[in-house]
Amino acid sequence: MIFKGMVVLMLVVIGSGANAAITDVSSSDASFPAIKRSLDKGYFSLLDGTKFLPDQKVSRKEMAILLDRLDQLSQKASLSSDDIVQLKTFSQKFIDYLESQQNTKVLVDSEVDLIKNEQKTLNYDISRLEDHIQMVEKRRKEQEIYIWLGVGLGVLGLMK
Repeated sequence: MIFKGMVVLMLVVIGSGANAAITDVSSSDASFPAIKRSLDKGYFSLLDGTKFLPDQKVSRKEMAILLDRLDQLSQKASLSSDDIVQLKTFSQKFIDYLESQQNTKVLVDSEVDLIKNEQKTLNYDISRLEDHIQMVEKRRKEQEIYIWLGVGLGVLGLMK
């Protein structure tokens, strides 16, 4: 029968809770982890506070109670339409934020490119200015030579 494997796990008699020690199932038993998780999740309770009664048969009434408990737990875990609306709103805000960050990155990249171009232009202008300074300095030296030549020629003219 389909439910035969579930029989080991099914006890729906309300007991004292999942945190108590299970006295009738050894922790080395292969079914122990599943039994413990079922108790921790509230699917089952211990009888007399410590007994799981793993080999007790489950009646249709107990199965209905178990399925009802599972359904109630799944209802608690489901999202409401308000939750979905809030998640969609949050998702859209996050998408908008990412797009704004991308736009900011594009603007920064554009400004970096502009700064690089301005730096190239500035370097070119500096190079031209240095060339101009060298040319002016050369002209100044030439003028100085002409002045001294003129002075020298003037002195020679006076000496004659």
